[in-house]
Amino acid sequence: MGTSWERGRKLLEGVVSEGRRGLRGRPDEWGPYIEPLVKWYSGVQEEDRASLRESVGTEQGAILLGISMQLCAAAARSGDAKYLEQALMCHVLEDFRRDERENVRLLVLVQHVAEQIGVAPDRLFTKAIATAGQRARSCFKEFLDRPDEMKTLETMRLEEV
Repeated sequence: MGTSWERGRKLLEGVVSEGRRGLRGRPDEWGPYIEPLVKWYSGVQEEDRASLRESVGTEQGAILLGISMQLCAAAARSGDAKYLEQALMCHVLEDFRRDERENVRLLVLVQHVAEQIGVAPDRLFTKAIATAGQRARSCFKEFLDRPDEMKTLETMRLEEV
């Protein structure tokens, strides 16, 4: 691990720091933080990706899951699927270390918004799986294998507002 790892860690800290500030899913506010992290993560070797995933602590993981929800809201408002890709990247980075049920609730939200804006959820999930660690990859696949009726807002006791 060298300068690439340090760059990824710095980018992650920027995203988490902004999450602590409480950004509420406004695309114009999130772009400068999440886009460079997603670009970096997608372009480095697995060793650096794994190191970054392993460095995510409990508090950071919780913030990443909160950011995922905010990015889903941004996607619903803007109709832009890139926010859903970024939301899924939050799950990739968090690596399903916290309560898997919370991850699944948010994945249902990603799928719902994708369908709402006319994007194939499977395409989004396939892209996320390509850079995920083994734990997240397995959880994403389990989610995709669930029956459709188990992937609804109602099943997860979520309401659209």
